[in-house]
Amino acid sequence: MLQQARSLIETGQRQQAAGLLSRLADALREQGDSTGHSAGSLAELAFFFSQIKAFDKAAEWFEKAVRLSPNNPLFLYNLATMRRILGDLPGAELALDQALVLNPADGEAQHLRSSLRTQTREQNHIDQLRLQLDMPGLPPKQRVHLYYALAKELEDLGQYKEAFSALKAGADKRRQHLNYDVRQDLSVMDQLARVFNAAKLQRAGAGCDNAEPIFILGMPRTGSTVVERMLGSHSQVSMAGELNNFAQQMMGQIKRQAQVSNMQQAIEASGELDFASLGRAYIDSTRPDTGQKAHFIDKLPLNFLYVGLIHLALPNARIIEVQRDPMDCCYAVYKHLFTHAYPFSYDLKELGAYYQGYQKLMSHWKESLPGRIHTIRYESLTDSPEPVLRHLLKHCQLEWQDACLSFEKNRAASTTGSAAQIRQSLYTGSVGKWRHYHKELQPLQQALSKPI
Repeated sequence: MLQQARSLIETGQRQQAAGLLSRLADALREQGDSTGHSAGSLAELAFFFSQIKAFDKAAEWFEKAVRLSPNNPLFLYNLATMRRILGDLPGAELALDQALVLNPADGEAQHLRSSLRTQTREQNHIDQLRLQLDMPGLPPKQRVHLYYALAKELEDLGQYKEAFSALKAGADKRRQHLNYDVRQDLSVMDQLARVFNAAKLQRAGAGCDNAEPIFILGMPRTGSTVVERMLGSHSQVSMAGELNNFAQQMMGQIKRQAQVSNMQQAIEASGELDFASLGRAYIDSTRPDTGQKAHFIDKLPLNFLYVGLIHLALPNARIIEVQRDPMDCCYAVYKHLFTHAYPFSYDLKELGAYYQGYQKLMSHWKESLPGRIHTIRYESLTDSPEPVLRHLLKHCQLEWQDACLSFEKNRAASTTGSAAQIRQSLYTGSVGKWRHYHKELQPLQQALSKPI
């Protein structure tokens, strides 16, 4: 049954996988804990539940796997990740403490633990992190995680010079292992603006008339998760997470309609798609996670690349951009270790260049589609949340609900890098934080000062 569930998930049949996994879980519960199933099988069941976003069930079965195999640090780490997603931060830290007793060299576990709360002089892991970094033969990936964890904890304690030194060591090490050229990304943005020029965007025919999607997009680490949680606390809105679906459906249609061998050809072909069909395919691909409420939020930052296509395919969708002070935004990006995305984030000059390209493309969208994009400033949101939120709800044609202002009470799961922060109410502590590193961030500031 587990093998069948894997096949269903890999072929995108998530609804069928969910039914199969639920039946399997019910059967195992009826049998009780003394049936001789291996901890590995239970952990695999838990993993598949996480793949279909049933995070509460994933946590339940990881807990059972841990009970059967309490000395397995991987099971404890996976349990911690589920607890963090569900908002149980003390429970996540407890599981990580146990995992790190068993395997203190696990940089990913150390990094995750550091992120769960603000560290204090009385309670931190700085000595442990430095001890692990001194160990010989440490794999580069683990060393990177340890550096980022150390930087975070030192910043919490106000030791800014030492924090940036650790952060730069981690970022430099990560950048060494990436094959990336920011000029290629900037070329893609320029080509998107040429293909989806104002004339094309304004003369296009009807797309799919579905009005469910609310796209929240922009640079990462701008406060978009807070905006998502506010809107997602409305009774008519669900949170679908950071979906890759739009880009996936776009590429699927391109490959069916044209022979393309590189990104440039794909972008040219995207301007000739059946936009109504693309819109319908995108909506269908989000089921069954969507459709139960009037609207759903797709919070993938990189959808800023596809604003023109989104407009053509889904003319009734709402598009929300979250902006933040450029230096604060870029510093927040620089200090965050991403799993796979955003290779521009590990070098200050490349980060500044990418941000300039982003601003140039967003300016093109706004000039070509006046009134189509609703922009929220993070600083205005933290300073005066109610008027900013009222304006946002009005733009989305939603009635005011007090629950949106109390978003920290929303217990829904969150898989983003802000999963710990969004359990708190709004705060202004991140505004201007880059100024602690004014000297160290000069290469970034110079890159951002260049004309767009």
